[in-house]
Amino acid sequence: MSRIHYFQRYSQRENVITNNTLLLLGRLYQYRPVLLERVLNTVLASDDEGSQVTVGITMKQQDRGACGGIPDGVLDQQSLRILVETKRGNDFGSNQIKGHVKRMGDSKRPFLVMLGKELLTSTELEDIQKEVATLRNDAIIVNTTFDKIIKAIDEELDEWEQEIRELLEDFREFCSSENLLPDEYSLRAVLCGKTFNENIKFGVYYNRVGRNYADHTYLGLYDNKAVRAVGKVLKVFSADIGQKDTMELVDTLKGAPPTQQELDLVTEVMKDAVDNPGYDIREGHRFYLVDKFYPTEFTKDSKYPMMHTQFFDLREYLTLAGGILPSTEQIANQLRGKKWSDA
Repeated sequence: MSRIHYFQRYSQRENVITNNTLLLLGRLYQYRPVLLERVLNTVLASDDEGSQVTVGITMKQQDRGACGGIPDGVLDQQSLRILVETKRGNDFGSNQIKGHVKRMGDSKRPFLVMLGKELLTSTELEDIQKEVATLRNDAIIVNTTFDKIIKAIDEELDEWEQEIRELLEDFREFCSSENLLPDEYSLRAVLCGKTFNENIKFGVYYNRVGRNYADHTYLGLYDNKAVRAVGKVLKVFSADIGQKDTMELVDTLKGAPPTQQELDLVTEVMKDAVDNPGYDIREGHRFYLVDKFYPTEFTKDSKYPMMHTQFFDLREYLTLAGGILPSTEQIANQLRGKKWSDA
């Protein structure tokens, strides 16, 4: 049975991308207004207290203004206007941006967010900011990515907020399906305490078909407060052992369809799982085949163990020559001894 998605697919691409992003932010506001406020301040890079935005009504008692009387109470809402221009890449034209600035109205704090898969270069962003300043010098121009929005939300959520995490993971899956994320640099860390040794032995990880799937290039096996092995994902597919006790391919999510040799390997994994750790994975499971799992120790530095899948942009943790990723073994070696936190 197909899983129901929160975010629509299969429509005019740029329009549905914008709609789904605004839907996500709207759900954050409905869920907890202060959550949206924190995310916006992260995305808008509002670091100092004076430049931070406030979402919703603030209430004060006996507020002493600069002049006049002192009312018993004040309900205040900050003037805020954020325009969003969405691109599938980063091809933001200055004429289009200047046209948006002219529509900012009389807001005291106008923002224009250029949202895309990739950031502009610092020179390109500065050039646009200079041109905008000739029209309106109080306009704040922000360049961000879908990946940064997802990370900003993820960092604000507590482990127990599973409903909103499910929403976020569906948005991540949508963005991945639309090629809006830097999947080539993406490391996905998964929980696998009971199957760790078997995953290493076969070079195969598996989970249930109903779980969210967002494309990624590298898979990390997490156990006991650290990612302890890394492999490059070659193929992802679902397969079942049918009524005639034969392997049947259900679908392929990444790479070419599996060869007979690879299906035989999965059959062996299925049989092994019955004995250790005692799982029946003959139906309804997705299989991830990697080149090889290389040992590492990429340690979680925050208090609690990892409770759900984590995604990492390897560019933030590795030393890359010309933006080119090294071999999987070298990636594992570079990650060893480094720390990460979800707090």
